[in-house]
Amino acid sequence: MYRKRLLPQSACRDEFRNGTATVELAVVLPIFVTILLGIAEMSRGLDVSERLASAARQGGREAASDISQQIPKGWTINQKVTKDIQNMLTASGLDGSKVDVKITHADGGTEGATFNFEDPDNYLKYYRITATVDYSDVGLFPSILKDKKLVSSVVFRLGRTTSLSN
Repeated sequence: MYRKRLLPQSACRDEFRNGTATVELAVVLPIFVTILLGIAEMSRGLDVSERLASAARQGGREAASDISQQIPKGWTINQKVTKDIQNMLTASGLDGSKVDVKITHADGGTEGATFNFEDPDNYLKYYRITATVDYSDVGLFPSILKDKKLVSSVVFRLGRTTSLSN
């Protein structure tokens, strides 16, 4: 006579749960990894944006100072400020040569037109320094946001200040 062997109820549950953890991992792991990579990519974008803003701010301060004695022969103040911003970005770990720097009027009828630091008519006028870089040049996973740009812009008023030395 055949008898059906009775298993404890907990043993039956374990028998049906074999492989469940593997399936759950297979479903959850891609979502988790995608979230982690997204966080890393957003962090990189914020970091690069902060570096752009810092370099543009430093360039704006430099342009508002009297740097006429520091200009290489044959250069303009605009060229020096632009190159210094790119050099600051290179020093901070970005490829400064891939960053586009524009110096324009910030207000009035000439808003958006190129601002010339050496033009005496621009004294005490507002200017905007904008640093732009393609995301594909700085991103951890450049193909994700390949057609996007990171842009940082600061506005200053042109007023020459000189440093006092002892």
